[in-house]
Amino acid sequence: MYYTMRSSQHCFFCSFAWPGQFQRFDIYDGDRDAYCTKCIWKIFPNGPCKLNQTGEIGSCYPWTPPTQLGGKPLM
Repeated sequence: MYYTMRSSQHCFFCSFAWPGQFQRFDIYDGDRDAYCTKCIWKIFPNGPCKLNQTGEIGSCYPWTPPTQLGGKPLM
């Protein structure tokens, strides 16, 4: 995945699905990713990992727990 952000006041989430599994993650969070002008992620079944400037796995994060999703359903 590739995203370019111009402001740190955004939060975007993505959802990912495999057979028997559905996950969600805030793929861009201004507080966490404000320094990131070219955010590249590698997605694994146990969570997403942000690649560093050399293209290697940098930081990995857990999926967003269902109890923190809140809000209204999209469908």
